[in-house]
Amino acid sequence: MKGQIRMFETIAVLVVFFFLPVTGISFYFGAQKSSIEKERVRLVELSALQSALRVLHLPDLDCSVLGARSENCIDTLKLEIFSDMLKDENIALDYFEGFGFANISVRQAWPCPDLNGFCGGMVLYDNPPINSEGKVSYSYATKTLSPVLLYDAWHDLHYFGVVEVTSYVA
Repeated sequence: MKGQIRMFETIAVLVVFFFLPVTGISFYFGAQKSSIEKERVRLVELSALQSALRVLHLPDLDCSVLGARSENCIDTLKLEIFSDMLKDENIALDYFEGFGFANISVRQAWPCPDLNGFCGGMVLYDNPPINSEGKVSYSYATKTLSPVLLYDAWHDLHYFGVVEVTSYVA
């Protein structure tokens, strides 16, 4: 009888001994997974911001008068030509390294006769992640808005605009 009690005590100690580390490890890896997901979201948001800054500083779109470049200004004529140019897949591939899986559009915000506050929008770059079935598929997306000055060279007018960058995580 005493031997059975000692054996039961030994088994109980072993069960508790193995139960505690397994519980601790599972808690630790759960916390790590949450931390990694937060870091992933932060990196996607940072990537969207970097893409917006790249668009604002593209020499292909800058406003320049007699060689003097304006900060945070996009020439609407250059924007139209550049947008049409990026519709060619071979050219868009050259910009994939800088923009990745994203949708970049530029919209005129003011003055605007439209009641919703946005008009005259143009998609500059559109490359969402596509799965094997040919459908757009992503696990997370973040949107960044950046104010910009839009210059209409035909009429020598300036408008307020917004660069909208939506970055995707496949």
